[in-house]
Amino acid sequence: MGAVEAGKLTVDSTPFRLASILEDASLFSIIAAKHGVSFVEDVEDFYQGEIIGDPRRLRQVLTNAIGNSVKFTTDGEITLRVRQDFESETHVVIFLEVEDTGIGIKEDVLPLLFTPFKQADTSTARRFGGTGLGLIISKQLVELMGGTITMSSQFDKGTTFTVRLTFEKAPVPIIGLGLELGAAARRRSSDFDCLLQPVEAKYSILLAEDNTLLQEIVSSTLRKMLFKVTVVSNGREAIDAVQQGDFAIVLMDGQMPIMDGYEATTHIRRLPDPRHRNIKIIALTASAISGDKERCLTAAV
Repeated sequence: MGAVEAGKLTVDSTPFRLASILEDASLFSIIAAKHGVSFVEDVEDFYQGEIIGDPRRLRQVLTNAIGNSVKFTTDGEITLRVRQDFESETHVVIFLEVEDTGIGIKEDVLPLLFTPFKQADTSTARRFGGTGLGLIISKQLVELMGGTITMSSQFDKGTTFTVRLTFEKAPVPIIGLGLELGAAARRRSSDFDCLLQPVEAKYSILLAEDNTLLQEIVSSTLRKMLFKVTVVSNGREAIDAVQQGDFAIVLMDGQMPIMDGYEATTHIRRLPDPRHRNIKIIALTASAISGDKERCLTAAV
């Protein structure tokens, strides 16, 4: 928690399209359906060009909001709303809203939810899994992006999570800057062609992740790309799986129960069999705290 309080969160500025973020968010429809809950996308027309912002952080904020709705909604529906409130030649203002028909939050507790380690009800947290630092981090990230974040709720009726952000439009690229630039672009594109080609279902990936929502989203995405996926929920299981299986890559979450991903990676790097010891391990984390990159490098991720 100290890292959050110390203000180590950062955001980047890079061109991206809002549509790509919404496509990722729609993956939650798979999880909602498994919980018997409808996932509704109410999206109005918005600027389709590139905007300047931090797509990774925006995705993290939206994932946290929808993830909480999935956890705390056992009946009814979850609605993702997108509204463009304003557009000029240089800027757009976007509203992102996640509304659910879940358990709701008592009025006297609502103001405390953006305070470190405050839970609406301990029994609810035990039953559904707490929000952890998600709301606090989301609030700080939205504010770093120059936006506002609010939450309204009625106990036993549901909760609405609203984010308002202003984005600068990215400059429109000029077409036809010469054959040399075009050839260079084609060369760069060809470097990534191998990642886009369908592959035979013979490459196995080990996913070490304790969050069931992320397990479903990541494994579903990889299986659509025809990869074989094995899922484990903690670092100890990851070590055992690496020794028993034949995986091309390990996607390792940093924070897991029993043994975290950093310790598990350290153990794997010390295994006697070089096939296991030298396996490729990729950190899979939504952490926004400065210093986690260094922890990954130290653990040889």
